Amino acid sequence: MCEAEYMALAMTTKHHVWLKRGTQELLKKDIPTALYCDSNAAIHVAYNPKLNDRSKHINIAYHFS
Repeated sequence: MCEAEYMALAMTTKHHVWLKRGTQELLKKDIPTALYCDSNAAIHVAYNPKLNDRSKHINIAYHFS
């Protein structure tokens, strides 16, 4: 379950960054935005991406920096 939520969080973050940069380019100003996640496990993996027994199966492509 954590892997699917983490993958969704990574994809959402990529889209969020893309939209934020596009909005900044069009409007010429920074608009504060927030990204929320209700999965504690996905948040923990996002803040601490080092490999351990539970997260070693998550593909490296989803570790977004």
